[in-house]
Amino acid sequence: MFRLALFASSALVLAACGGAPDDTPSSAETGLVAPSWVISGPGGTFSLQDAAGRPVILQFGPSDAAEWAALEGAHLDLEAAGALVVGAVTDGSPSALRLPFSAVSDSGGVIARTYGYTGRSLVVVIDAD
Repeated sequence: MFRLALFASSALVLAACGGAPDDTPSSAETGLVAPSWVISGPGGTFSLQDAAGRPVILQFGPSDAAEWAALEGAHLDLEAAGALVVGAVTDGSPSALRLPFSAVSDSGGVIARTYGYTGRSLVVVIDAD
């Protein structure tokens, strides 16, 4: 069973890496069961079940490069710590962003909404359990 924590801003990925940005939320939803998903795109097909045993950093957001800057800067540290880093672009083309980690399309935010996505970038941290 996967548990997750939801963060409302992509800049908060830095907190997952041990950083302490000023906008770290005072509380995030934790201990919830992560909804199952399968997302396909140019970077491959990813499912939550395939990631069993390792943490997943999953960001949902629009195809605006500024929305992805924090995760882009943190992805090497997250991957070095054993996390699977995946970007799910809710509008536009993931390949147009040229992200250095796997990015797929969640056109219309269908999967994103199962995590509470409301149109702002959303980072979901799912533990390895």
